[in-house]
Amino acid sequence: MKIFGKKIFAFTMAEVLVTMATIGTIAVLTYPTLQRHNTDTASVARARKLYSVLNQAYARAQLQSGGFTKWNATTSTKLAEKFKPYLKLALDCGTTQQCEMPTYKYLNGNVHNANYNSTSYYKMILEDGSFIWMRPSFSPAGKCQDTESGYANQSCGVIFFDTNSSKPPNIIGKDMFIFVILEDSIVPNRMDDCYYNSTGWGCTYQVIFDGNMKYRKTK
Repeated sequence: MKIFGKKIFAFTMAEVLVTMATIGTIAVLTYPTLQRHNTDTASVARARKLYSVLNQAYARAQLQSGGFTKWNATTSTKLAEKFKPYLKLALDCGTTQQCEMPTYKYLNGNVHNANYNSTSYYKMILEDGSFIWMRPSFSPAGKCQDTESGYANQSCGVIFFDTNSSKPPNIIGKDMFIFVILEDSIVPNRMDDCYYNSTGWGCTYQVIFDGNMKYRKTK
């Protein structure tokens, strides 16, 4: 092409179309990865924030009411009553079914057949839209002698957490995590099952202390 007697090099229409098609293909291929990264980052941030909030609430509750064994927290309601004054709630569902619990799956895709709608669990939705529910340990209730999530004979109770309320994916280790109440602190589940062919409960520990979901990159 010549303009004012000078030869100008330009792309042909075919070259432009090929370039646009290539860019479009790259965008289609990379978008799911970027979307997953953003979702994972948000889940990690909310889980780590809740970890901090729960430990602060637990410390304040103990200053107010003494150590856990003095709480007589033999039911989920009695347990939740100690935490509620220090949590910012959007909805307090208690042990009712006002907060409808979804069906959760393990990291390996199998269905997790737990009835979280039962009165054994006290359910609350936080101001940021995340969902927590809790119960004291089963054996014996109100004590810190149960075995939960890799903590032998130390558990006082458990707190479950869904980063985005009841919205999908509802998968343990992706948007649902578990914390254990010990006598002096709240800690993440540390079971050795953070793999795609396992349940994923122990992914809570990696999310809190490593700050990532790298386990999602391999199957």
